[in-house]
Amino acid sequence: MGVIGSFWRSESGAVAAEYALLLAVIGSFIAFGATTLGQAISSALSLAGSVVSAATY
Repeated sequence: MGVIGSFWRSESGAVAAEYALLLAVIGSFIAFGATTLGQAISSALSLAGSVVSAATY
């Protein structure tokens, strides 16, 4: 029981798992934000292009 008990009380694996989960969540937020920002920029440039095209005719 000594080996299993010391393994159960060890927190090094739990800390590593928590860091991995934290990095996964932060990475997901960054990916979502980049996608959303990219779509917003694309929409703004499309609108600007259509305004410029309409003004030149």
